[in-house]
Amino acid sequence: MSKLLRALVPVAVLGLASQALAGEETRKMDKPSFVVMEHMTGALAVNLERVESVFFLPAGDKPARLRLNFSASDNKTADGPAAETAWKRVHEGPAAGSFLWVSHMGGTLGIPLRSIQSVFRSGEGAALSLRINYPGDPQGKTVSGPEAAEVWKRLAE
Repeated sequence: MSKLLRALVPVAVLGLASQALAGEETRKMDKPSFVVMEHMTGALAVNLERVESVFFLPAGDKPARLRLNFSASDNKTADGPAAETAWKRVHEGPAAGSFLWVSHMGGTLGIPLRSIQSVFRSGEGAALSLRINYPGDPQGKTVSGPEAAEVWKRLAE
C-alpha cells in the first residue's frame, strides 16, 4: 500500500464515522408533533409546530369546539366529540409543554412558547396584569391576578 493510500484510509474512515454520527444525531432530533383530527370523510394530521394558537371551548349550551389557527385566514375547527378528542391529544400529548395555556373567553387558549415575542408586566398581587404579545393576536393576550402570577413564574422566573 502506498504511503498516500495509508494516509488517506484513516481520514476516509473518520469521515464516514462522522457522517454516521451526524445521521444518528439527525434521527435523535425531535420529530414534528402532529395531532390527528377528523376531517371531512377522513382524518387530517396537523403539525402543531406550524400552529399560531389553539383555542378550546368546552361543551356547554353548544357542543365543544377546538380551533387550531395557522394564520388570520387559515384554521382548522372541530366540534363536538371530535373537538374533545383532538383537544385531549393536544393538551395532554407530547407537545403540550410547548404551549402556554391561559384562560380565554370561557375556554383555554394555547400560545406556542416559541412564538411569544414579549410579556409586559404591571401591577402586583390581585392587580398583577400581563400582556402576552405573539403573532396570533396583534392586540396581545392579557391575563391578570393569580393566573398572571402563574404565567410570570413559568416564563420569567
